[in-house]
Amino acid sequence: MADSIGCLPVTAAVEQEGPAGDGARHALGQALSEHVAREFNIPGCNWACAMPTAPSSPGSWPSPPPDEPNRYLPGGYPGTRAPHVATGPDRSLLDDFGRDFTLLAFSPDGPDGLEPWRQAAAQYGIRLDVVRSEDGQTRALYGADRVLIRPDHHIAWRGDGAAQPTEVMALALGHRTPPVGPG
Repeated sequence: MADSIGCLPVTAAVEQEGPAGDGARHALGQALSEHVAREFNIPGCNWACAMPTAPSSPGSWPSPPPDEPNRYLPGGYPGTRAPHVATGPDRSLLDDFGRDFTLLAFSPDGPDGLEPWRQAAAQYGIRLDVVRSEDGQTRALYGADRVLIRPDHHIAWRGDGAAQPTEVMALALGHRTPPVGPG
């Protein structure tokens, strides 16, 4: 993209005042718009970057979002980007995610708390940050009580509090093949 956008002609007229400058800026804007349309609007390509990942809790295969290449639909589907949620002025939930894997926990802790998740990650030499949220709207957006976020901020897995952390980590890290889900 850098090469193709760098080859767009930019004349000194874009710096001029008046109708000549206005016309040059308009022409440049039009060329950039056409360039973006050619470069990024590729039929069948969703720039949300859904990537293969572990399924949700056993027996639960969420329906993927519609593949609309020019429209990002935020949601908690495994393999898609974790959606942004404002958590304060100039702050996003994404800002709370760690450098490595992050477990987003919406439901109250089970009998052992969240320690089994940290232990499961530690078995693979991975640090796991935990972000707790009591926000019902955010929980509805992500679609589960627990959501495992990869370092690239894509959702590796989502499920309920009864999930087995060791099993989830093995699947998310590719140490075990997930069962084959419906079509």
